[in-house]
Amino acid sequence: MGTAAGAIMSSFLRVSAITLTLSTATYLLYILSTRQPDLPKTKKYIQKTVAKVETQDWTNLKSDFTLPIRLFLTESLLEKGWNIVYKSFGTIERVGDPIITPGWLLTAVKIPLKLQHAEFALQLQMTSGGSLVGFHFTGLGNGWKVPSYASDSESDTDPAIVESEMILGQGRFKVGATLCLPQNPSSTPGPKPKRPSKFPCAIFLAGSGPCDRDSTIGETKPLKDLALGLSRHGIASIRFDKVTHAHGKAFRTKKYITLTDEYIPHALDAIKQAQNHTNIEPSQIFVLGHSLGAVVAPTLVSMDLNPPIAGCVIMAGPAEPIYKSYIRQLRYIESLDGPESVYAGNQIEDACAKAAMADSESLSLSTAANKLPFGIGPAYWLDYRRFDPLATLAGLNCPALIMQGGRDYQVVRDDYEQWCAALDGRGNAGFRFYEGPNHHFVFGTGGFDAVGV
Repeated sequence: MGTAAGAIMSSFLRVSAITLTLSTATYLLYILSTRQPDLPKTKKYIQKTVAKVETQDWTNLKSDFTLPIRLFLTESLLEKGWNIVYKSFGTIERVGDPIITPGWLLTAVKIPLKLQHAEFALQLQMTSGGSLVGFHFTGLGNGWKVPSYASDSESDTDPAIVESEMILGQGRFKVGATLCLPQNPSSTPGPKPKRPSKFPCAIFLAGSGPCDRDSTIGETKPLKDLALGLSRHGIASIRFDKVTHAHGKAFRTKKYITLTDEYIPHALDAIKQAQNHTNIEPSQIFVLGHSLGAVVAPTLVSMDLNPPIAGCVIMAGPAEPIYKSYIRQLRYIESLDGPESVYAGNQIEDACAKAAMADSESLSLSTAANKLPFGIGPAYWLDYRRFDPLATLAGLNCPALIMQGGRDYQVVRDDYEQWCAALDGRGNAGFRFYEGPNHHFVFGTGGFDAVGV
């Protein structure tokens, strides 16, 4: 739930947020008055910046930021941000050669960093005089690539897989979606496997936050990967941009936002369009929910549809409200290498108080949003109480598959075991616990993976 590394590195990312909110005009004349960057000097500025991070010289790092950004920063903010990064990913083991892109106004710099448990790129925006204007972390690499199981090359998808654009929903909150459909094998070269004239179809429900249709996290697109893999096995799928991604600002300005609004209208439209598609078998439509989507999936499956939903897949499904999972996540971050983090401790105390309010019998539509988890208004949490995914799925007779990754620390083995207990004795329920995947089912090694959050 939530974004990879972004929650963990929130303090550092705030620096970038400050940068974006400042008016360009504030320092435009200053930047234009400087000459184009001297690359040897720029490399020295970069080396000094990285050295200050490695030695935790926050006072001098702060002084490197140009005005007025420097006025918004404190040494404490930089230190706390780095402590969270350090505790989650370890120390810097290797610094790669910087990629320097001179610009008319600013010089962009991308520095590959290898930490003990992760790899990032430190991205800087600098003036020609070496002052910092931007400072944030991004993923490494050349972007998403078609997985090997979906292509014979790194750039082209298997011609037996066809993706097409769809529109879901009504009114001003329509969202874009993608139908991934196995192509009729008669139109592809080579041996002709026997396939049905109509395919089963999975409707994907992404996790919490403003997820796009691929559930993009950095350079990974787990739902797109899954769609392509299923298509190779003769299974169609529909994945869609969440309304919080497609219409974030407009959706947030609604007086009452609910979990139902976040998922159900677009998911129902996806099911309807799938049922009416000439290449999809309407009686073989499944719902696949990941993370918060797994909370919603059983309710969607339980709806009185004709024909009914054929089955339910749960991936990294929380067994308790997401605000309680968030508290567990903070406690895990607090427990990582070294002394307890005061920053995380304060976050835990605040999160617990807001969770208690969300659980309280006194919760009403008049409760202030700033007293509730994630600053989301009371209508959302009142509606959330209607979703009881374990009991709902246990009360259904459809096939179910529960999957969990061992390196996921936001949804953990205890959640998985609660799902197993709820469906115990069901002959049509399958359970798969994989040691290697993180929260987004990206395989790796080692302990819990903070990047997958």
